[in-house]
Amino acid sequence: MIVRGDEIEVRDIVSFMNSCFRTYREWKLTVEKFKVWLASDKGIKQENMFFYLCDNKIAGMIQIVERFVKIGDSFKSCAGIANVCTKQEFRGKGIAKKLLEEVLNYAKENYEICALLAGYGELAHAIYRKYGFKDSYFTEYGIMLREDLNSTNIECPYIRKANEKDVKEIVNLYDNYILLNGLSGVIKRDERYILEKFIKRTFWHTFFYSPEQGNVIVFNDGKLQGYAFTLEGPRIGTVIVREIVGRDRDIVRDMLGYIFEKYNAKSLTIYAPSQELKSLNIETFRIPESYMFKDFHVKNAYIFYSDRW
Repeated sequence: MIVRGDEIEVRDIVSFMNSCFRTYREWKLTVEKFKVWLASDKGIKQENMFFYLCDNKIAGMIQIVERFVKIGDSFKSCAGIANVCTKQEFRGKGIAKKLLEEVLNYAKENYEICALLAGYGELAHAIYRKYGFKDSYFTEYGIMLREDLNSTNIECPYIRKANEKDVKEIVNLYDNYILLNGLSGVIKRDERYILEKFIKRTFWHTFFYSPEQGNVIVFNDGKLQGYAFTLEGPRIGTVIVREIVGRDRDIVRDMLGYIFEKYNAKSLTIYAPSQELKSLNIETFRIPESYMFKDFHVKNAYIFYSDRW
């Protein structure tokens, strides 16, 4: 039997997710963290979690993350498929297939498009292809070494930590950037999204965050001209630049120089659209993670690091 998430106690949902997903166990998902999801992101709703019950026990789940995704020149309502799992003892009974078909039928009736992210070549990826999902973008990143920015003014007086008053201009810069670069696949953001997920705390993924603040910088010379979302890397001396947007190339490079100095970094791992990485003239790499859309391929598709689900 398939039921919606608002029919299940939050503590039972959390317990199931921890038992089913290594990532949530390592992150130590709690009821409190779950409630932060609901409070900070209007696209995450408990009722949009679907559970398969066997003898009143949760056997599997699948979730819809609601987004408005830019396709061409317009934004379309999107059902983002996420958190697909069947508990070990219930596998081999077709539960995941039943959940996926239930959600795809629901999505067809309630959203304009459907999308997901999957590891290329993995079993789930092959299954999604059978259901009509098509690869549109593979995650790329570049690595910049400190010496690449020797000529950059790392003490630029216009760069500082972002605050709540910057949110509106950050949204405006983002909107202009995706329009000028003709990006598709990107999600629509509003001021609340930026405030809750980047200023008040640090979300590095739709579902994973820390309460840490101060990981957003802005370039403001009297007007907000650029911003960057950062995160300390897994190794000493490394920093992840999750997103960087500037009105011109010099502003971007000044912010990168500031990040090197702020973290005393030896290298930056920069996530950005392909054309942005090429303009920085740095080594680029590809991750076998595919951004997929049901029934059609999206040209010039991209999804920002922290918006992935």
